[in-house]
Amino acid sequence: MANTFFLRIIASNGIFFEGRIQSVIFGTIDGQKELMARHEEMIIAVAEGEIKYHLPDGDWVHAVVGVGTAQFANNRCTILVETCEKPENVEKARAQAAKEAAE
Repeated sequence: MANTFFLRIIASNGIFFEGRIQSVIFGTIDGQKELMARHEEMIIAVAEGEIKYHLPDGDWVHAVVGVGTAQFANNRCTILVETCEKPENVEKARAQAAKEAAE
């Protein structure tokens, strides 16, 4: 676990993810940013779009986020965003909203 760090993703409706990861990649105003274990301390704006994180077992998890901020300190990262959803749930939500609007 030497090359891992703790990540917490918090959306306006609750905690989306908590756990140890190898890296996280998200969009910023200047492009994409990747944070890995022992990254320098920072606070940075998160742009809406895709976020992905690499679990210790080798799997990548993808999600869609709204705007927010990320803080990295003491080998821990906290990402606060307006929304965070798995990609497969985004399409379902849009279809449901379209159906309700049509009715």
